[in-house]
Amino acid sequence: MNLRKWTAFGLLAAALFFWQAGCHLLNRFPQEQAVSMKLEKGLPAASYEEMIRTESQAGLAVPFVLWTQLEAQSIFSFSGREAQTAVIPACGDIQLLFSFPLALEDQTGVLIDRNTAHTLFGAADGMGAEIIYHEKRYKIRGLLDCPLPTAVFQADSLQEITLDHVTLANGKQIQPFIMRHHLNPIHTTKNMIWKQLASFICFLPPAFGTLWIGSILLKAVWKARKKPVPETIASLGLLFFVFLCFFALLNFLPAQWIPSRWSNLSFWPQAFSVWKRDTLEWISSPKYRPDLTAMLPGKVPFYCGIFSCISLLTAGQLFSFKK
Repeated sequence: MNLRKWTAFGLLAAALFFWQAGCHLLNRFPQEQAVSMKLEKGLPAASYEEMIRTESQAGLAVPFVLWTQLEAQSIFSFSGREAQTAVIPACGDIQLLFSFPLALEDQTGVLIDRNTAHTLFGAADGMGAEIIYHEKRYKIRGLLDCPLPTAVFQADSLQEITLDHVTLANGKQIQPFIMRHHLNPIHTTKNMIWKQLASFICFLPPAFGTLWIGSILLKAVWKARKKPVPETIASLGLLFFVFLCFFALLNFLPAQWIPSRWSNLSFWPQAFSVWKRDTLEWISSPKYRPDLTAMLPGKVPFYCGIFSCISLLTAGQLFSFKK
């Protein structure tokens, strides 16, 4: 076997490795239904308790958090070190702001990103230490893998802070939630968009592989067209392969891309229209720290899918190359 064949097999192994890695990371992608709204008119921190009562009276328990983002804020360590960061005061479960598990039992402290913790505390990670912000002490309860300086803490309901964002745990409840609380959102950001894009990219390698193997079987059927028995066997093999791949590929599509009734021919145009609208809104809307952290888990499987596609297509070209 010449070098070209060995290279092609190596590329096939690389394509399989990257595809498996991308699928594994996608399966760990949490909280895809979260949605954030930017409000035209902000709410005081004290509004959170009133909204909780409204939810209870409606017999519902939709988890949500109110928050805002304050840019260029100074926080200090007790040793006198200063760090410039964006500060996010929040009312509610701050876990909803991020697309990775925080496992916080105590949310009374502050969350800061690792780079800011390094600026304030040097080699120490800062967990359990205290910072000073607006002459108040906050104990560090967790570290964030955020690409930009960030500090998140629970807003005091007595503070005169205007909160202009709402994040819901389930985007399907957004319209009833808006009506119950008389909100007027400017735009919404669905964190599932990046996962859907990564899912589509990881869907391409098995789709390309299916087309490639299907074309090989189709060529076998064509070559055996004058031989009834081999033609029948090859045709049945091709038919079985197509059905097997069809049902296997369904496992890699997001649930919202699969219709509940295949006779519903309007499903795909409607789903594409919703996806296009959400994507354009997500691209055009300003990005806040929770939005940026929501993108991070989808970045690696996205690149894994790209590398898998490139490796698979290159291997196919090498196998089909003729001297």
